[in-house]
Amino acid sequence: MKTRSILLPALLVAGACHSPSGPDPVVLGRPFELRVGETAVLFPEGLQVTFRDVVGDSRCPTSVSCPWEGDGAVSLAAQAEDRHADLVLHTTLDPAAASFLEYRIRLATLRPYPRDPGPIDPKDYVATLVVSLEE
Repeated sequence: MKTRSILLPALLVAGACHSPSGPDPVVLGRPFELRVGETAVLFPEGLQVTFRDVVGDSRCPTSVSCPWEGDGAVSLAAQAEDRHADLVLHTTLDPAAASFLEYRIRLATLRPYPRDPGPIDPKDYVATLVVSLEE
């Protein structure tokens, strides 16, 4: 399972860096991408967000005319300290975001967008997520 780091802006300003061979760090409040099976870790809080699976994809392929745009749904796991939550977020339907502890986790996009009818290989899915502090 791959892991990506989410660094707070203060850490970035303080000169935190990452290995050139490792994944690019993602910042609290900014979009980051995960593939199925990947985990992002927010430091120093230790919040982990894992993209488990795509649990539904009824989005209308670009090659088809549909009366409705459809919806993509992803299964995520959030974990921090001794707390855990299973989340399902949607591209069109509600909820597109969910609260966990003091964080808000939002699904910004799900790629690839279907071009032709038929399933997309799960390894090809990329979820763009944003983790921010609750307001």
